[in-house]
Amino acid sequence: MHILKIIHGYPPNYNAGSEVYCQSVCNELSKRHKVSVFTREENLYAPDFSIRHEKQSDNLDLYIVNNPQGKDDYRHKQMDNNFADLLKQLKPDIAYIGHLNHLSIGLIDELNKQVFMLHDYWLMCPRGTVHDKK
Repeated sequence: MHILKIIHGYPPNYNAGSEVYCQSVCNELSKRHKVSVFTREENLYAPDFSIRHEKQSDNLDLYIVNNPQGKDDYRHKQMDNNFADLLKQLKPDIAYIGHLNHLSIGLIDELNKQVFMLHDYWLMCPRGTVHDKK
């Protein structure tokens, strides 16, 4: 099975809870399956929303989208388009979304054309949510 994991950051560049958890899950899944990770970086010198490939092991590949300017926006049409092209190339059997911060909610629209599972820690992450201080 080919699994696509989507996460807003991935070690060693990002090392908070969901990132480290994602890396552990991907390392374990890659023992039996092909795993591709779609994540992001913030490189001011690379073209916005370009995607670069980084091989981690025989069964684990990173696809890293550049988002240095619009990391606080929720939708990036160019990222969505580039992701759609990547999906056509990768043809994953399933996609597993971990966190969409700093990415684009339009990724879900592209995935909606295929079978996918949504799993997101955003709402329970103490650093990623705003709490009412009454």
